[in-house]
Amino acid sequence: MKKQRDYQRLEFLGDAVIDVITINYFFNTFKNANPKELTQFKHMSVQNQEFADLLIKLNLIDDIPFHSSEAAGCKQYITKRKNSSNSSTDVPAPKYIADLFEVLVGAIHIDNHYHFKKSNHELSQLLIEHIFKHNSLNQSVIKFEVINDCLNYIVMVGRRYVHLYGFINNPKAVYRMENVSKEGTSCCIYVQFRENELIPLTEFKEVGKNKKIAKRKVAQKIVDCYNEIGEEKFGAKLIERITNLKNKTYTLDYWKN
Repeated sequence: MKKQRDYQRLEFLGDAVIDVITINYFFNTFKNANPKELTQFKHMSVQNQEFADLLIKLNLIDDIPFHSSEAAGCKQYITKRKNSSNSSTDVPAPKYIADLFEVLVGAIHIDNHYHFKKSNHELSQLLIEHIFKHNSLNQSVIKFEVINDCLNYIVMVGRRYVHLYGFINNPKAVYRMENVSKEGTSCCIYVQFRENELIPLTEFKEVGKNKKIAKRKVAQKIVDCYNEIGEEKFGAKLIERITNLKNKTYTLDYWKN
């Protein structure tokens, strides 16, 4: 009973260490992510399936002294995973395998005399390489990075031109969603470089039935434009775009010429 209780304590500690490493990673990687998005990334990465598969990848599973009934289930899981050509979610992992990964992390943290900096150094790269940038999570991160990069590019331009008359020190770029009847949701990005002035970049506007997809398409258009014409030209075009609004309709051709 004491041995089982000790494992549970290590599991509790390991779970907490993984949580802090995960939060640190996503908080510092996605600086424009709101708390809801950060929480989603955390929940997507801290999953039993990923922990179990990582133990198998690291060839640690054979060194763990499972109970006889658990050992049989573990071997069965490994066999099914090796024979599966699809994603790991097709073969659900037994929870006790994932729990042992948390036990291992807890033991590492104790071995490091509870120095989180050292534990973070030893474990973060492992988690980044095998979990944070893996499979479905990686796809979601890539999609979010486009949105994140889009905002960063626009804000970066605004900060470069804060010396211009009327320009604010804290430039912003925001997405706005509007319902448009049966067509779905309209997404447009607005730029604020001057006080009380939000300029819609309507040439990048997208309409779709899925809000997230519409938002991502807007971001992708802007990121593609930035990459195509380069940082300097993009910045100059953006400043011209928001300071010359009278009697002019802008299209995507404006950015390419």
